[in-house]
Amino acid sequence: MEVLCPVCEAELAVEALEEGAVLECDACHAVVEVVSVEPLELLLVEGGEGVMVECPRCGFVFKTYEDGYAICPECGHQFAIDEEPLEEWE
Repeated sequence: MEVLCPVCEAELAVEALEEGAVLECDACHAVVEVVSVEPLELLLVEGGEGVMVECPRCGFVFKTYEDGYAICPECGHQFAIDEEPLEEWE
């Protein structure tokens, strides 16, 4: 069964899915608890970390959960993340 992170939608590594299991997303470090298996219900215990970045090629602003680099979802350009990412938007 494919289980996606509710924060960044990355696939979670799951060996055995059972109620009460606590999973951590490798991509954004969100922590989720499996409330029920059938139907699948996840509870976000701790939010993922991410930074707002601007693509230097197309100017698209988006949130990324990667360390050190980002891939723009608009144009596909891969680039290094600046040391000072953009502030969160309100």
